[in-house]
Amino acid sequence: MFSSDDVDIAMGTMVQLVLLNDPEVFTCRTIWSGEVMEVAETLCPNGINLATVIQTLREEAVLRGLV
Repeated sequence: MFSSDDVDIAMGTMVQLVLLNDPEVFTCRTIWSGEVMEVAETLCPNGINLATVIQTLREEAVLRGLV
């Protein structure tokens, strides 16, 4: 689905890191992948809008000075 250059953690793992408040989520390649962002809205079978989650993570990473 995605190349290994775009994704270093699975989407389910990304969501778990968010729920655990793990700062690793802000530095993973997955949230910065354009390919992931393009299909994020259709990835979650539970209806979570992953595009919104990813955009929020990107913004928070910038606010924290991590990028």
